[in-house]
Amino acid sequence: MSDIVLRPYQKESVEAVYEHLRTRDDNPCIVLPTGTGKSIVLAKIATDAVTLWHGRVLLLAHVKELLEQNADKIRKIAPQLRVGVYSAGLKRRDTDEQVIVAGIQSVYNKACDLGAFDIIIVDEAHLIAPSGDGMYRTFLNEMKVINPNVRVIGLTATPFRLKGGLICQEDNFLNHICYEAGIKEMIANGYISPLISKAGRTEAKLDELHIRGGEFIADEISSAMDKEEITNAACREIINKTRDRKAVLIFTTSVEHCTHVAEKIAELSGQECAMVTGSTPDGERAEILARIRGEKVKDDFFSYKPPLKFLANVNVLTTGFDAPNIDCIVLLRPTASPGLLIQMCLDLETEILTEHGWKNHNSISASDLVAGFNMLSGGIDFVPIEKIIKRRLHESEYMMEVKAPHLDIRVTNYHDFVYRNRTNKVSNWLKRSAEKMAEFKDSFYIPVASNQDAIGVPLNADEIRFCAWVLSDGCIRDDLAITISQSVNSPYIKNIENVLNNCGFGFSRYRVKRKGDLSRYADSYHYYIGFKNLRGKNKNKQGWNRLFYYLTTRLSVAFRDISIEQLDIFLETLNFANGTKGKTLDYTPRGYCIAMGNHKFLTDDLQSILIQRGYRCNISSFRQKTSFHIKNDPKEQYIIHVKKQLNATIGGTSKSPHRFVKNRCSIQKSHQVKNEQVWCLKNKLGTLVTRRNGKVAILGNCGRGFRLSPETGKTSCLVLDFGENILRHGPIDCIKIKDKTTGSGDAPAKKCPECLSLIHAAYAKCPECGYEFPPPGTTKLQGRASTAGIISGEVTMEEFTVSDTFYSIHQKRNAPLNTPVTMRVDYQIGFQQFKSEWVCPEHTGYARGKFEKWWRERAALGCPIPRSAQEAVALANEGLLAEPESITVKTVAGEKFERVARCKLKERPIMPEPGNDGDEDADWHSNSPQDLGVNKDEEWDDEIPF
Repeated sequence: MSDIVLRPYQKESVEAVYEHLRTRDDNPCIVLPTGTGKSIVLAKIATDAVTLWHGRVLLLAHVKELLEQNADKIRKIAPQLRVGVYSAGLKRRDTDEQVIVAGIQSVYNKACDLGAFDIIIVDEAHLIAPSGDGMYRTFLNEMKVINPNVRVIGLTATPFRLKGGLICQEDNFLNHICYEAGIKEMIANGYISPLISKAGRTEAKLDELHIRGGEFIADEISSAMDKEEITNAACREIINKTRDRKAVLIFTTSVEHCTHVAEKIAELSGQECAMVTGSTPDGERAEILARIRGEKVKDDFFSYKPPLKFLANVNVLTTGFDAPNIDCIVLLRPTASPGLLIQMCLDLETEILTEHGWKNHNSISASDLVAGFNMLSGGIDFVPIEKIIKRRLHESEYMMEVKAPHLDIRVTNYHDFVYRNRTNKVSNWLKRSAEKMAEFKDSFYIPVASNQDAIGVPLNADEIRFCAWVLSDGCIRDDLAITISQSVNSPYIKNIENVLNNCGFGFSRYRVKRKGDLSRYADSYHYYIGFKNLRGKNKNKQGWNRLFYYLTTRLSVAFRDISIEQLDIFLETLNFANGTKGKTLDYTPRGYCIAMGNHKFLTDDLQSILIQRGYRCNISSFRQKTSFHIKNDPKEQYIIHVKKQLNATIGGTSKSPHRFVKNRCSIQKSHQVKNEQVWCLKNKLGTLVTRRNGKVAILGNCGRGFRLSPETGKTSCLVLDFGENILRHGPIDCIKIKDKTTGSGDAPAKKCPECLSLIHAAYAKCPECGYEFPPPGTTKLQGRASTAGIISGEVTMEEFTVSDTFYSIHQKRNAPLNTPVTMRVDYQIGFQQFKSEWVCPEHTGYARGKFEKWWRERAALGCPIPRSAQEAVALANEGLLAEPESITVKTVAGEKFERVARCKLKERPIMPEPGNDGDEDADWHSNSPQDLGVNKDEEWDDEIPF
């Protein structure tokens, strides 16, 4: 056995799972924050299940990085175990080992191939869909058929979904959170790194700056910040405050300012301070970024250049720059617009590729896996969504677009393009915002496809060709026989017959005379292929039944693992059937133009596969204009335009312009829509495969937050703000956008005059040094310090003993007359100190479901669930609810209200004997959610009802 020692909370979580499995019949879930070692926990559980209890274990995850990580941890803990991997992305299909680590995309329809398991562990368990036929639910249902006693264990950092609430419910696969580690606890014990915001002591005078177009005027901010006394003092402070930091990224106002800062940092520290500006050559820039990341860069044949600690830039690395080892950010420039800090977004017409096909802002789900472009490998991977953003376009933003026959892009001006310079030998993919890209004079490449191969589907070349003929010129009849039609004058008659013979299929050929409006066309041959159990002259031949899976499911599912070689064969056959066969324009000699009829799903599926295997693929559509089609087939007709090409060209002028294309497309400012909505996603790759009006482009996304980097010793990330940006806009991950109509209002953040920490404006006491702020309009000091986190989203859990509880009816302030009232619960935690909670018996949907759960946990057995707040308060005041012993209050920095997260209850009261007052009244008994008008998919009304 390995000598790996579990951390205390990891050991506690493992023991909690074992206790749950011993004492309960349902399935447990462990909640551990990101970065706390979930893979160690699941590896320990899997190892014990095999070595101590002789069971068989399956570990499920959704990305190959997690599969590799989990398999590696198990091998380290128990090197004697046989650990198999089943993943198309890793090109492994192991099925017989004691422990199988599997990708859900690869096994969701292969439960029978894997056999029975005693325990199934699901990593990132919040991705299990609450209902429907998602991959996880399909697979787990089939596994329960194979072994009804199988137990499912979930691990997640987020025990809730964007829609649907808590993942642990009575009718879900996961039913109970058996262990949860709080973020505050993890930070206190040194397992999670905080993000620390500080103001600089050196401050420029910014009061007289003017705003143009929603942003400070560039010349004015440069003049304000690029002064010798400010630069000298700021650089000394940067060096002093970053002595224990490994990598420092500095944002400046102009090239001159950047040069002055870099020179002063180098002079005062004795260390190199590199510069990156808009004019830095790509090769030099790539080398600088590699050095700031700590990567090895060759200096000469025998040595490497030293890593960089300081890097100054002029607004070049604001988006898309990924260096997890950077542990200090210096803001030596002010911005009047939160645009430098808000998310970059797409317009609402842009779709994003997911594992289930193309989805828009309405159809996307937090549990979807989205396609991202790996800028290092050039491949496309499906990764989880970290966040979905949908918002209104801010006044300081504007939309930019690319319009061309082969491209259609429309994004916010801050949105990142993934690009590569055409004239430079450096092949690294880079990122730059749309407004910066528009300044390029030379043309550049953007990726539109990935040359990523796969293990292939288990079909030979002729079986691939047969599938293509069926999907283009064939149909599956009601008796499951297949008919393939082809004109008697077609040059591909022999091709079809060779395919059928080489597949060993029995078939018959009939000549059919065309009728009606089609009589002007030549007769056709119909090839009839039976399903199975053929008779007559074909009784010794095969039917097509062995290919049933590839012809009766979505193409994107059946052909997920198709190789590039197989896809070339498939595409060539489709072109024989429905292509223009060489009639494309002369500047696309390697291209296909293939009619797909009105089969939208087939067209979308084929496009998603083609762009993963090295083909640029766009879709156009039209409606037939002949009298026959207008009368009989008014549906949209689709055409795919395919070319073996990974990149598209933007900008510059074509050296040999085509007669139809005088100049290449460029990035330009788009038309503006008042109050326009925009949207985007976060994922770990920082890129997205997008489609707009059928045209594919790979772009950056809305970016990621600061990441931990344990391998570099990074424990926190320091933000030094010399431009008052955090005071102006709030904490950097919770931007406050002010409404011009409401005046300036209160500042979203404030600075501690003692330690210079930048904290939320609600603090009465600095959590860094203890300085007590006088409340507005008074000199009375706050007696108790707040324990909330500095960074918005940071969660604090605090427990209080409850001395008394009060129940009352609450009407939301300024609410319309027909708004349902709520029941307010006030927990007394000290002398004139209360914590409040609101529950919603009169609401519908998720809020009603939450109230019913709340009531069942507290009420005397047999006590009915009330339908109104008045009834709930009456029953509570009659003593029919258990008395609270203590409560745990959850505070999220950046949010206005705190919430009661848990309540420890004393024994439940006993329900009194029925009297003669009609206690059997049906109105006091809860009906089913459907009877109450509850929609399970409706989002929980979880707002505090003030």
